[in-house]
Amino acid sequence: MRNAVLGSLLAILAACGGGTNSGGLNPAFGKHWVGTAVVSGALSLSYAAQLTITVDGDTAVVTQLCPDSSGSITVNGSGNSAAWTGSLVCPAIPEQGCSLNVTYTSASATLSSDGRTLTATATANVSGCASGSATNVFQGT
Repeated sequence: MRNAVLGSLLAILAACGGGTNSGGLNPAFGKHWVGTAVVSGALSLSYAAQLTITVDGDTAVVTQLCPDSSGSITVNGSGNSAAWTGSLVCPAIPEQGCSLNVTYTSASATLSSDGRTLTATATANVSGCASGSATNVFQGT
């Protein structure tokens, strides 16, 4: 279940990508990304992760962000980077006799200059089985 939570954080990170077209997101952001996520803070682990980003002009949409496949965000950006700030509350995740609650609060992402590598960072507040804040850093190609 913790992997699902972390995967959700990654999806949010990727959604915040930017591009090089005038005033909009780089179309290279729009793809299926495969990579590694490293989570630190209230949760601590590293795992293989995947996410999909859809870009339309200066808008990026990421869906199925929560571990149960619910939740989505829409972000705007330009160049090869963007950021999102808000609140995305996911349904509680059953975890070994307790529940883990995750609320995403911010994310940022950067696309490499050649458009082949995505680095994204997301922050969440967690409570239940673990408590505090968690940071998830995703790097994928």
